[in-house]
Amino acid sequence: AALRCRAVGDPEPRVRWVSPQGRLVGNSSRARAFPNGTLELLVTEPGDGGIFTCIAANAAGEATAAVELTVGPPPPPQLANSTSCDPPRDGDPDALTPPSAASASAKAADPGPPTDRGVQVTEHGATAALVQWPDQRPIPGIRMYQIQYNSSADDILVYRMIPADSRSF
Repeated sequence: AALRCRAVGDPEPRVRWVSPQGRLVGNSSRARAFPNGTLELLVTEPGDGGIFTCIAANAAGEATAAVELTVGPPPPPQLANSTSCDPPRDGDPDALTPPSAASASAKAADPGPPTDRGVQVTEHGATAALVQWPDQRPIPGIRMYQIQYNSSADDILVYRMIPADSRSF
């Protein structure tokens, strides 16, 4: 969630945010406060909803504005991996291709990821990549993993849940 607060003054006002619980919100693993007045909540939970207060202050005084955040239930997970994708069409900008011709011939002989190496990008395209990792010993109680990624075009974080027995995304 991104909350925006714009303040204009001379000298330039400093913007701060206060949570519905009355705490000053700053940079943390869950939130980023930007100098332009934007507060970005990277992870929201239903209990995070309520009235956030924007406080803009400078030597001339202080002004406040309220912003209400409503957090609904999370959307169902959207799973994607190499087994659920349609084969690429020739000329498709999203078509995945091996990083090099040598990788292509090796891939034909061994379709799985190398077991002695860590996480690898085995194929890539203009807007997609195939990430693979070696089989790991099962960890009792772990049913899903979360993958986080973003696009350099907009820096919006995307989270995906994948089954623990998956070996590619």
